[in-house]
Amino acid sequence: MTWRLRPRTDIPSATDGELVAAVEWMEGAAIVSGSLALFGVALELAIAIFRPAHHSLFGHGGPVIADVFITLGILGVLVTGARAILYQGELTSRSNRRLAVAARIAGEAAERAANANARAAEANERARKAEAALEEFRAAHDARK
Repeated sequence: MTWRLRPRTDIPSATDGELVAAVEWMEGAAIVSGSLALFGVALELAIAIFRPAHHSLFGHGGPVIADVFITLGILGVLVTGARAILYQGELTSRSNRRLAVAARIAGEAAERAANANARAAEANERARKAEAALEEFRAAHDARK
């Protein structure tokens, strides 16, 4: 289950797909938690506007119930946000490591390409000199005829 990834044991061994799924799950859970908090605030407003009788369920326990919704919503947003940051941090770290490897490989490839270009330039120069020598030889041979 993606929401149960433990920071020191499960996150480093989780696949990228599992981490992405965990981040998405945490984002959804944060939305639900925020909705709980908004519902609690709406309940508080409704109680303040309609002022139910004190001896009724909402008149006596309504503010407490609304405060519980608000508290659970805020805690949910904080916990899911912190977890999402952990998961996203691991994904970013992995991405940076892969980028460093790719940059190193690209640097090595560029160096090899530069060496190959230098060798090709040397070969082209030798070929040009050989063609010039051949032309000189042909000219000398034709002059003797």
